[in-house]
Amino acid sequence: MRRTLSALSCFVVVSCHGAHVRADPDYYEAFERADKALASGAHDQAMRAIRTALGKYPGDYALTLKLAWVQFLAEHYAEAERSYRTASDLSDGSLDARVGLGWSLIEQDRCDEGVRTLRGVLAEESDENADHGLFVCADRERLHGSIWGALGGSLYQAHPWLARSGAASVAFNLRPPASFEFGGAYRIARLAATDMRIPGFTQHEAYLQAGYTGKHLDLGALGGWVWGGDEVVGGSRHAGASLRLKRIHEHLNEVLVEAYASFYRDLWVIGLAPSATLLFWPLSITAGISAQQFEAETLVAAALSSSLTLGSVSVWAGGKYGPEYRAAYLGQFAVFNAQERSLWSILAGMRLHTSAQTNLFVSYALVRLESSDGLKSAVHNLSLGTAFTL
Repeated sequence: MRRTLSALSCFVVVSCHGAHVRADPDYYEAFERADKALASGAHDQAMRAIRTALGKYPGDYALTLKLAWVQFLAEHYAEAERSYRTASDLSDGSLDARVGLGWSLIEQDRCDEGVRTLRGVLAEESDENADHGLFVCADRERLHGSIWGALGGSLYQAHPWLARSGAASVAFNLRPPASFEFGGAYRIARLAATDMRIPGFTQHEAYLQAGYTGKHLDLGALGGWVWGGDEVVGGSRHAGASLRLKRIHEHLNEVLVEAYASFYRDLWVIGLAPSATLLFWPLSITAGISAQQFEAETLVAAALSSSLTLGSVSVWAGGKYGPEYRAAYLGQFAVFNAQERSLWSILAGMRLHTSAQTNLFVSYALVRLESSDGLKSAVHNLSLGTAFTL
């Protein structure tokens, strides 16, 4: 949003310095102090500088317009709306004030009012920001989402009876114009034993997700079903919920809390996994912990990962340390229902944006396992896939 409207700051400054000619240096120093504060991200300090000047020059158009812009940058859209309306009244409907007003309405999810305001501007003259506002509102009214598929394979190292496996999956996520999204996935895997006399098995997995998605908050309900597979572990049912807080701070991009309950024929497992993502564009870092409870035992693990975006290429790497048993990653359409515990894991991957709508991705994971009798083994997994954005 801030990048979209960066041009607004230019015409605000021009308007501010061109609307009035004043001899009082305090007037111009207010703009300078505000600009310095904005450069360091201190929006409250910038607003105080402008409001102080407005106390001395009440009803000044340029100061009011500048205040509206700072409020918009601080994401105080209702306050920005009021300031832009005041600036429009003071200037007999300046185009700058009305464009800002239109965007303030759009950011409050009031596209009908915002579009009417911006169309009024475009009826008088062309404006890039007004055009983009119309595009944003039109884009919100269409169906968004993605469809992706992947093929994967695993090799087991020092495992007592598993040798390799192959899997195929397909998934989708759809977001209608309303604040709602839903998705699902299906995965089939075939596992082969080290001894040809031991039959392998086929496992099927299905997942569903649904929930509310907003500008700063997402709430989701998750479900999963596993059937076929290992006769010892058997089928299972999984239910979970997620809470995501988004754009909390300039660098604190999101906080995610996921909870789940897994039901097997021999036991049940509940888990809680909070995490936080810091964004230092183009780098993001995610740290989290997971806690599981089953029978009379509690397991805790820590995870850390990072991703880097360079043009059309995104790369990521991370790992997890600490024991987990039959962990469910419902938000990622995955259940790790092996007989062994995982002790630690490392992962890495890359995504290539081949066009505005298509992506290719590859990922690798190494998981260290331990059986109930203390035998350690490992599994190497490689996955290749493609995604299409609607």
